[in-house]
Amino acid sequence: MKKKVLWICPKWLLPAQDGQRVASLNLLRQITKDCDVSLLSFCLPDDIPDITLLKKETGVQEVIAIPISSRKINLSWILLFLAGSLKLTKLPITLFRFTRRSAQAQAQAWIEKNGVWDCVVFDTVHSAGLFYQHNSFFFPKSLGKIFIRAHNVEYELWEMTAKKTRFPLFYSQAKLMKEYERELLRIAEYSFTVSEEDKAKLQLLAPDATFEVLPIGLPFPEAVPESKSENTLLFLGKLDWPPNRDGLTWFLTKVWPKVQAMKPELKLLVAGSGDSHWLQTLLPLRGVNFLGKVPEVNEVYAKSNAMIVPIFYGSGTRVKAIEAARFGLATISTRLGVQGLELQNQESVQLAETEDEWIQALISFDSASAKQLGSNAFYALKNRFAEQSVAQILLRKIKV
Repeated sequence: MKKKVLWICPKWLLPAQDGQRVASLNLLRQITKDCDVSLLSFCLPDDIPDITLLKKETGVQEVIAIPISSRKINLSWILLFLAGSLKLTKLPITLFRFTRRSAQAQAQAWIEKNGVWDCVVFDTVHSAGLFYQHNSFFFPKSLGKIFIRAHNVEYELWEMTAKKTRFPLFYSQAKLMKEYERELLRIAEYSFTVSEEDKAKLQLLAPDATFEVLPIGLPFPEAVPESKSENTLLFLGKLDWPPNRDGLTWFLTKVWPKVQAMKPELKLLVAGSGDSHWLQTLLPLRGVNFLGKVPEVNEVYAKSNAMIVPIFYGSGTRVKAIEAARFGLATISTRLGVQGLELQNQESVQLAETEDEWIQALISFDSASAKQLGSNAFYALKNRFAEQSVAQILLRKIKV
């Protein structure tokens, strides 16, 4: 008999335009081949929850879409932020919209109606906020074993923001998120990280928890795809994720104008979902083509021959670099941007950290070297990150 799995996502998975969605969608496609999966997904105001399409794309049996608010600042957000800073609540501000009583009531009614599961997979620690009230977790027995997929070390993002802004209240949020993550990890049967680096950090946070690495899985073709584009770079990702926003801002202000002055034939495509209003002042830059939220990312990759990953903080495994390799594209990145992938500099990736290193890498960029880098990365990552082998790691724990 197939195991019954409840999968809880923090956002609607289609279209898959950021790393988290890509990772979750591909894993679900594999898990549904061996398990009966029900999906509970939160939906942001700009999401279009086509349940029929999602069932077709993933193979899930039942789906419920629960609307939640965006992260725009309002009075409730400010009050909760201050309450956390004054130690009146343990709830991190980024969990607020997942713990609203209306969402919890809708989810609990659906769960009671749809029976009992062998396990629940919380896709990111935020999803577990659905079962967080009065500063503690409450998990119905009908959920079965609790599995956590930690896409990032979340408290680190707050710590980096606090260090960058020197705003004391952000340190308070980092402490709240750290305690939330620690408590959740201790409760879980298994917690899956996307890299060894994240596993080591979370083991220090919760030494008595059980961890395993579950990498990002993608569908690799048999042979390296041929890129027909020339002199076209791509930045693709969630545009309001702080590491993406800050990295791209740095690249466009510090690097791109100098590169364009020396190599005007080079073009940059910027694509991705999320709030992009901060980009408006940078879009008039010569050679930059802003695509925003695109319906099909395959088409964007087909128009490019290299991916840029100017990421300076954050955790997790970099879906950008894996997906670029899957399409035979070269990757130009900081070391952190390809963390955990074990790619070799100037062989399967071009590394650059400083402004001068980025400029030199782009000035010397040509289609022949890009093709070789992309091909080498393809074969270096294909076996380790093929979706079928990655899914087996989780399936072995589900079937126990």
